[in-house]
Amino acid sequence: MKISKRIHSNNLNYILAAAIIYCMVVLFVICANWMTGSHVFDFHLTVSLYVGLHVWSSIFYGVAAAIICMLIVIHVLSTQTKIIQKVVYFLIVFGIMGCAMFPCAPSRNRISTVIHNYFSYALILTITFSLILMMLFSQTMRKRIFALAGVVFASVFIFCFGKGVPIFLELLLLWENIFIFVLLIELMLESNQRSE
Repeated sequence: MKISKRIHSNNLNYILAAAIIYCMVVLFVICANWMTGSHVFDFHLTVSLYVGLHVWSSIFYGVAAAIICMLIVIHVLSTQTKIIQKVVYFLIVFGIMGCAMFPCAPSRNRISTVIHNYFSYALILTITFSLILMMLFSQTMRKRIFALAGVVFASVFIFCFGKGVPIFLELLLLWENIFIFVLLIELMLESNQRSE
């Protein structure tokens, strides 16, 4: 029992560490661009666009993404989720690294931006699919309710982004980060899979 609780605690720590690193990197990149006058703070810009404004921020984000992905992989390998869920989580990690390796920098590298966009679209769909799987395979009502809420949010996100809904695009930075935290919370909930 103690070993199980320790494993659960360690799994949770991996995702908490990933969430903290992500928050610190996003805040640093946005604040650095704002303070240096590179770009004013704007809610309609995505994190990727802020990162892609400079080469140094792209490299910095790439290193942070590699650490975050490593933490997620360790977490996924140590949970007792279905094989198909593990595969989907590994695809999510691949998508995160793809977005980091090909910065969204329209003014510097158009090809990199196009590849980045394909990775980001695939990432959105893969996260949505992971929520559907969680809703189908979870044994607790708490997880199923969260997964259902996540799927509804993801569906609204995809619809509003695809249709270019003005109020959505004006706050894209906010919605994008909510989407990321939906993934992180999903992984945190999966961390106690052993105890179910």
